Amino acid sequence: MRPRAVVYCLCAGLALWLCFEYGSTVRWLITTEEAVDGDPCNLHVDSPPTHSLRGRVLGVDEGLQELAEQGFTVTDDDESVFNLHVVLLYDNVDLKSLCAAESAVMQMCAAAPDDNARRPARLWLWTLDVERFRREHRDVVEELERIAGDAARDVKIVLHKVDLVELFAETPLSTFAQVFAEADVEFPSQQRANAIRLAIIYKFGGMYMDADVLLLRDPSMLPNGMSKQDQNSYNNAVFKFNKGAPIVYMMMVDFVLHFDGLAWGANGPQLFTRIVTRMCSCRADDYPAMASRGRNVRALRGIAGHMPFGEAVGDTLAHGATLACSGGQGRLQMWPPLQIYPVPWDQTDVFCQSRDEAFERFPALAADNVQMVHYWNSALKKKECDQGLCQQGIARYSATFLGGLKAQLCPLVLKETMASKQC
Repeated sequence: MRPRAVVYCLCAGLALWLCFEYGSTVRWLITTEEAVDGDPCNLHVDSPPTHSLRGRVLGVDEGLQELAEQGFTVTDDDESVFNLHVVLLYDNVDLKSLCAAESAVMQMCAAAPDDNARRPARLWLWTLDVERFRREHRDVVEELERIAGDAARDVKIVLHKVDLVELFAETPLSTFAQVFAEADVEFPSQQRANAIRLAIIYKFGGMYMDADVLLLRDPSMLPNGMSKQDQNSYNNAVFKFNKGAPIVYMMMVDFVLHFDGLAWGANGPQLFTRIVTRMCSCRADDYPAMASRGRNVRALRGIAGHMPFGEAVGDTLAHGATLACSGGQGRLQMWPPLQIYPVPWDQTDVFCQSRDEAFERFPALAADNVQMVHYWNSALKKKECDQGLCQQGIARYSATFLGGLKAQLCPLVLKETMASKQC
């Protein structure tokens, strides 16, 4: 055979192999889309390098191609039980991280008695060692269980072991261990947590919430969706979807295909931003008006009652938006960012200031419709101010913005933290 013919045969074979191996990979996972001028929901996001496991991810060829072609619908929250999940991955769970759990119990138990709030609620605390967790934090866990048991609403606390093999089984994350082994990985706990939260919501449904979030309202009142942390990117600290949501499946596929073990946030906020940007575009009809019927615990302004959640049109940071996804066949709610992330991640020193100083710097904190406060613990620890003030005693600490929030939203955990000197 002539050399030129050999080259032609090799090229043809290579082309056939590429088509077979990669041809049906979903386009939106690997295609960069240009931003739409004046559209704050549609961003320009470059695709990261694709991991070597592309084509071997569960369902990427058949399931995702079908979803991409047919579109998807993020259905309303129609689950009979509201599930709220908090993941506590460290072997020795920090007592302070239970503030999120206490604030959740308080809000769910104190919810206004309407039909939606009356449905049963479950707080899932996911940890590596359930028995050790209960033993080390027995007083707090038992008191929270007592509060939940005394509530008119059916509220229960579920302690659940994190079993990665079981949790990732029959999902695209079943290859997670192989990805981890093949990649250079920094921040391993954070990388695992990013994967775990996706699998939990996909298999169990409900809302995921980071352990450095304090709730001011009943979280079951939020519709399915997520929020931006600023004008440019979404965040995965809090999100809510039904069990088996296709968008969460797509996020798990992207997690494996584009896994980056060296960059903080690459498999979290950046992943969420990639998926929503490629699948959805912002319609200028803003967030639909809805009543937030959860009870405000007066932590911010000393005001309780029924507050509007997104009543006006205008800036999507203040009012959120409805996103049209996958050819207009699906809808996704973007919660108003200023009600979810009222303090930017790089401004955490405000938590060490007084409440009045915090309100002056970030007026959104003084709004009556703030749903929660994410205090960005990883960034806050670098400031070293919170720990120092905490060590000065509960009176001094409670005078700070964050200390005052904790005194209102998680008084039990704050008291135990001070008593055990675990600042």
